This record gives sequence, C-alpha cells and structure tokens, in this order.
Amino acid sequence: MKFPAWRQSLVRSLHVQRSRPESKFFQVASVSPTGQINNRTMVFRGFVEDSLDLLAITDSRSDKIQDWQTKAEAEICWYFVKTREQYRIRVNVITYQQADNHVRNNIYTNLSKNAKAQFLWPTPKVPIDNDVLDGNSTSVDEENKDVFQTPPSNFVVVRFVPSYVDYLHLCEPPQNRELHELIDNKWLVTKVTA
Repeated sequence: MKFPAWRQSLVRSLHVQRSRPESKFFQVASVSPTGQINNRTMVFRGFVEDSLDLLAITDSRSDKIQDWQTKAEAEICWYFVKTREQYRIRVNVITYQQADNHVRNNIYTNLSKNAKAQFLWPTPKVPIDNDVLDGNSTSVDEENKDVFQTPPSNFVVVRFVPSYVDYLHLCEPPQNRELHELIDNKWLVTKVTA
C-alpha cells in the first residue's frame, strides 16, 4: 500500500522525535451527549498494520466512550516541538472491547505492568472515600499477577480512522500548510496559506 503524504510526514515526525516521550501524546476533542466539547490527552499506540488508522487505548468506564457512542467523530491535534509541526486529523472512532480481537490482545500484552494496573483502578469520577483509599493499594501483588495475562473487560482499543488532515509546518516564513482530504477513496492535497 502506498501511503499518502500526510502519513509519511507523520511517521517521519515520530521518528525524528522518538527520544522525546511527549511525542507519543496527542489531544482528542469530541462532543458529549449534551453537546459539550471535551478534550483529552491520549497515548499513540501505533498504526493498524498496512493502514492509516491510528490506535490508542482507554477504559470503557471513561466519559469519552459515551461521547463516541453518541457521535463517533473526533479531531486529533498533535504538535511536535522539535520539528515545529502540527497535525489536526479529523477521524471516525471505532472501539474494540471484544476478548477475541487480535489487535486488542497484542496491545494489552505489550503494555507495561503500570499501564495494565490502571484498568484495575476504581471507576473514574466516583467520589473518593479517603478511609477506603488509605487501605487500598493500586499495585497488584505476585499472587494476583494472572490479572495481567488477559485484557480486563473495561480495556478498550480505540481505532481512529482519518478522513481529513490539516498539516502545518511552522518553519521559517513562508510557513508550509497543506490540507489533505479523503474524497472517493483518494487523498487530495491542497497547499494553502498558513
């Protein structure tokens, strides 16, 4: 598969900044069931093999799952400090929570123990009872290490399917800006003013 220019550019940006942990973080904006705009930071977990689709993970108990069930569209904003590049990527959102999903199992297997432990934490946004918290540890001891072998039911892989990319390179003037749009299964590129 020949990848479009924006994806080649994004792979290059990731490669150049691979030593910077923050390069794996992007912001995702979506709309809640009540029409509120929500923005959150997620961790890039790679591309679906031979695809343009981006992967991330989340907890099924988080608000973003409700947002995407109401409106399965979002926008990713990704800024790379070293290369001074910004990617705004309009996406459709697909979530995978099935136990037999190959991609889901692979991603879970490759997570660190700390990342896996987050899915054993209490439900997000539940009021905290300090007495209960003081007696509970979020770490998992060796007797319970089997919980790390298979993804828990609340572990969700998110697949972002791009349809539009606004690429901005904040280099010396004139700055480079390109709009990439998927029309009739072809990526069309328009160079525009920044």
